[in-house]
Amino acid sequence: MGEEPFIAIGEALKAAAPEGWEHVEIDRVQLGTFSITTVVYEMSDGSRRTLHHADGLDEPFQRAKSALYEPGKGTWLRCRLDYGRRGGSYNLMAQTFSQEPPFGPDIEVPPSAFADEQARYPRTSEHTPPWMPPSPLPPARAGEMVARTAGRDDDSGLVTFGLAEDVDGNGRALIFMAADDDAYCITREHGAGTTYGGVTLCDLTYGRLTLHFTEDAARELDVDPVMRIDLHIDDDGVEILRRSLREILLSGPPDQHPHHLRL
Repeated sequence: MGEEPFIAIGEALKAAAPEGWEHVEIDRVQLGTFSITTVVYEMSDGSRRTLHHADGLDEPFQRAKSALYEPGKGTWLRCRLDYGRRGGSYNLMAQTFSQEPPFGPDIEVPPSAFADEQARYPRTSEHTPPWMPPSPLPPARAGEMVARTAGRDDDSGLVTFGLAEDVDGNGRALIFMAADDDAYCITREHGAGTTYGGVTLCDLTYGRLTLHFTEDAARELDVDPVMRIDLHIDDDGVEILRRSLREILLSGPPDQHPHHLRL
């Protein structure tokens, strides 16, 4: 993902800036999707203006957490950025570990935020701060997956696209294959399940791919009817995903196409 999320954050801050600003600092504390944001604009007259919200920040900050995730070590819990009105550069401070909670004592953090952080960005015990409880989640169900690699193959003349849990292509995987006259095919790792057609919804939002299956398709794949895949892949991988799934899921008979497709 590189610098793209941080550039997008800067653009959102500049769009929300009051007239006469010269410099802006943003402090973002985030667990899972729960966050506290403080934005401070320094004005040309030396005064400061503070905001606790600006439109368009949630999605790039979620991408920024994925961009800086290291397997087993987690990702940032506190991120500070500053931008100037002139020029496109920025300064970044990302804190991935702290002995004390990054939230203030008056902030009530929902228990689900800790579980969400551990599910999206797993940490080993040695990299888990003392204030963060170990993940209470059981091993991932067949309706949940983290994809760390993605690939496309056109050699057969029909598009094949796959998502896998491990960067070497092992672990849990989901593979999509386009069709001519028949319905597209979806299969799991090592042939654990296969179905033809059956996706009713495909939605990509905030770095998460959500798939809804018909009852028959879910049974044949041996997954939950709703499958959520957190994408820990770079921007190029996301673009390949968008293009490939659009081609594959719209191939074959129209009655097998998703009712809702947002990529």
